[in-house]
Amino acid sequence: MTTLRRGECPGVTHPLPTGDGWLARLVPFAPIALADIAALCKASLAHGNGMLEITQRGNLQVRGLSAASAPRFAALVQTLNLPADTRVPLLTSPLLGLDADEVLDGCALFDELRAAVGRCAAIADIHPKVSVIFDGGGALRLDEVAADVRINLISANSVEIRLAGNALTSWPLGYVAPGDLTSTVIAVLSAIAAHGAHARARDLNGAGPLRHTLASVLHPATPRNLTPARNPIGQHRLKDGLLALGLAFPFGQIHARDLLGLARRADHEGASALRPTAGKVCLVVGLTEVALPRFRAFAASSNLITDAADPRRYVTCCAGAPACSAASVSTRDWAPRITQAAHHLLDGSIHMHLSGCAKGCGQPSAAALGFVGPHGVLVQDQAAGLTTGTASVEQFANGIAHLDTLSRARFLGENSADLLARMGAVNVLATLGAQA
Repeated sequence: MTTLRRGECPGVTHPLPTGDGWLARLVPFAPIALADIAALCKASLAHGNGMLEITQRGNLQVRGLSAASAPRFAALVQTLNLPADTRVPLLTSPLLGLDADEVLDGCALFDELRAAVGRCAAIADIHPKVSVIFDGGGALRLDEVAADVRINLISANSVEIRLAGNALTSWPLGYVAPGDLTSTVIAVLSAIAAHGAHARARDLNGAGPLRHTLASVLHPATPRNLTPARNPIGQHRLKDGLLALGLAFPFGQIHARDLLGLARRADHEGASALRPTAGKVCLVVGLTEVALPRFRAFAASSNLITDAADPRRYVTCCAGAPACSAASVSTRDWAPRITQAAHHLLDGSIHMHLSGCAKGCGQPSAAALGFVGPHGVLVQDQAAGLTTGTASVEQFANGIAHLDTLSRARFLGENSADLLARMGAVNVLATLGAQA
């Protein structure tokens, strides 16, 4: 059951030992039926400590399993036939096949690719962190999520493939016809695997050699001008006329009893499924226009995040101590206090990250402000890059409150990112009470 290989990702059948027991991870590629969500919650209570998490990449994690209970949990999960993978992670856009703004229904194409990946012997030993994003091109996308291979459905005749990065930083490999997509992606993954067990797409020395190899299937195309991806928190229209509601658990974590209550209320309101997705967001799928406001009010009253401007959306944190044995700080205990202290500062222009150790888990990108246990303070200076200082977590929390006070007297039209840039990293560290 255990995994000892460096860089291994925890799965259901190979959980990862942590400070609060064993951690199992599912990678959903479609909405999960409410009955299966309820079964997962009950299994978490029976075999783990009841804590569930949605990660920045949209994975669903179950915490607190034991060496004895983990096999029983895995056996139960396998009976549910969940839409989740444990091999090469295939991440799909949040509402693939359901999003009213998609250019075509890519579900059949995705199923074909997933089956091919599952039976391809050439990628059996590929690095466990190699991932593929399959994006249907709707209003909800995965632009900010990095992957080794990015698949973007452009039109009924053209699919874009990009390598090694998010929507902005990845390399364009080229465009293929939908019928050539599966063989092309298998060729790319095989090329990565051929570079060794630790290789990633960035090790392919750019897309040039692959373009030469795949010249017979790549074709020129005019990229579709996509509008900015919609914030996943909020209401989204589906192809069948129903709606999905995006909400979030504070700092990505919820107790199984609370999620079970949420699933039961969703079922009562006529919803069909929940979809964990990137950004630590959970989509409630299949609500009517009449039911959605009632359900949103219920979720808000349950302390869940239903407003995209909620300051808790702009603070990320790792599992922290004691859940993680590497952490020296209880980040999840400090996160609510620090978020409250930074209420005005967290205006959407900056992010803050709290990490229990130097690994920085749970952070999607460089944060404007960060605390790293046991006593590190980070400031991302727009001009000079990363600046570091030292302070205790309590000093950091008190300093954030001071910085929040300063943010209330910003110049007209100035946001928090502008304020930090104007102050400069050295002055920000001083305001936080950190020693440079």
